[in-house]
Amino acid sequence: MTTVDLPQPVGPFKGWNHSVRCIAEDEDTSGKGSTPAPKPKSDSRVSVVFGRYSTSNHWSQVVRGAHYSSALHFQPPLRTVPRILTGLSMLDIGDDARGATIRVDSFPQNVTQGGFICNGKSWMDTKLYNLSVDWAAIEEPGWQCGVFKTQELGEPWEKADSVFDHRIAFRGHFTSPPMVFVCFNGIDMCGNWNVRTYATKIDHTGFNLSIAKSDDGDSSTRLWSASVTWIAIPGVEVLKRKDVWMGQFGTARKGDIGGDGSWRGRTDFGFQFRRPPKVFMGLDHFNLSRRRNLRLLAETTNVTVSGMDWKISKWHDTMLKGASVSYLAVDCADR
Repeated sequence: MTTVDLPQPVGPFKGWNHSVRCIAEDEDTSGKGSTPAPKPKSDSRVSVVFGRYSTSNHWSQVVRGAHYSSALHFQPPLRTVPRILTGLSMLDIGDDARGATIRVDSFPQNVTQGGFICNGKSWMDTKLYNLSVDWAAIEEPGWQCGVFKTQELGEPWEKADSVFDHRIAFRGHFTSPPMVFVCFNGIDMCGNWNVRTYATKIDHTGFNLSIAKSDDGDSSTRLWSASVTWIAIPGVEVLKRKDVWMGQFGTARKGDIGGDGSWRGRTDFGFQFRRPPKVFMGLDHFNLSRRRNLRLLAETTNVTVSGMDWKISKWHDTMLKGASVSYLAVDCADR
């Protein structure tokens, strides 16, 4: 058993993402405003709903540039039209596209109080065999959230430096620095498959959303675009109510490891929930060889009031160098 020291966030909540025990087997995002953010209501459960959409296609029937979707329904319907956010939790992508390019995106459509359409797609010559998309339907008034797309800057990022920073301004100021969650919901890159996203310089007015790529000596590496989900949650209210916990889990880097295998661990929440929470998560980092298919799955099990088990898996000939996942554990209603 080894201990994995994961990257620590910057700001007043830097201690919240802590080390976890790991066992290796087979080794309107720029919204502006100066008014205070709405205060969270005092209900006993947070007004969010979590779920996961997964495909199960047979590899022989997958075509290039496939688009998958499904209508998802809230039972009973929500009180308001929620904000829907997505995170990538499983990818199975072929390596036979020109330049071994990863092209994947996830997004909602036709959002109502009764449900929405969840989409996962690729384009051009990429073969997206299957994917899993974690989704969050957010009604909680005190939370701020959004999706940042590098395309919004109006210039290709492949010409930029290896580390990219963009300031996200909150639509209304928090009374104190919030907790900030980030994960990928879409990516378009070729060359060396090594990319990470994280939040820095968090204060009550906003934060820096960072995306780091590494070519590891491969001059063909290009990150054409990336799409990142972000959620900002009032930290002081969390400490009082003990209904939300934010963290991260991941593998220990051990070089290229092929074949079937998984990394497992147990992560503990910073306090004890009143009941087992629901979990929303998404990949915030992966580093894989482009000479094999990208096959990566993150999942959690045995969620209790004090913690949960996690696993990151790969299969067949995928060569995994490392991966990590950000998660939100929330005391929200059953659906």
